[in-house]
Amino acid sequence: MVPVIFILPPLITPIPEQTDGPYGPDWKNTQTLAAAVSLAGAYYSVGRISDASSLYEEVIERGEQSLPHGHPLVQSARESLSAITGE
Repeated sequence: MVPVIFILPPLITPIPEQTDGPYGPDWKNTQTLAAAVSLAGAYYSVGRISDASSLYEEVIERGEQSLPHGHPLVQSARESLSAITGE
């Protein structure tokens, strides 16, 4: 069986104020957050559950700081994390 990796459509909403983070100065850019969500999904699909969970948590934290409340990217990360942890 071939693992399926879901890639989110581009949700381009650059945030004017940029701060450095683990992924460089574009950490608040939705493209960077979307790439991190895709990477977390890839981690999960190859069995790196701990890495996937950590990355989803980081995306949720950063997304809540920089994106509008209820942004679909944060919701997607939260739902994926919930599916992994069962919470």
